[in-house]
Amino acid sequence: MALTVTGANSFRPAKRQGLHSTPSLNFLEAASQTFKIGSPLTFTTGGSTVELCASTTNPVNIIGFAAEDASGTTNDPIRIWPLADGVIWEAELGTAALTDVTIEQARVGDVYGIARDGTNLGYFIDTANTAVLQVKVRIVGLKDAVGTVNGRVYCTFFDFVMDTDAAVGSQIAIVNAWKVYGATT
Repeated sequence: MALTVTGANSFRPAKRQGLHSTPSLNFLEAASQTFKIGSPLTFTTGGSTVELCASTTNPVNIIGFAAEDASGTTNDPIRIWPLADGVIWEAELGTAALTDVTIEQARVGDVYGIARDGTNLGYFIDTANTAVLQVKVRIVGLKDAVGTVNGRVYCTFFDFVMDTDAAVGSQIAIVNAWKVYGATT
């Protein structure tokens, strides 16, 4: 069995902590978009429209995930699920090489990057990527039973990651726009 991740089984909001319903927002779609539901999105330069994150492995500046497939029409409204506090996400486990991964209880608490199935265009948690400045999510629970191959887990997203052994300022923003911190004076 080889890992296959489509938009239909890509990232989804799973649980809400302190929220009555899953938040969603509408933005305008950038030109020539072909993303699928569950794809990470970011603002275009100038922030007037949204588009698929530039990197399909370890995307940064994610504002949320597509709640519907792209229309392919510039400035069409597109609904997204924002990466907001209080939302627990679910996604499949796999590797960027699209190899199978079996769910283990020991994965709870682990941190990983995310990647895309280039053929089927779905996003998943990449258990082969634990590199500093590339991790995006922390596993916080198991949706499917231990022993399930390519099963789904619950996760949360980091706001940013930082390499504490590197020079000052060695941090990568994962979440874009929802959490704005003012500089100290």
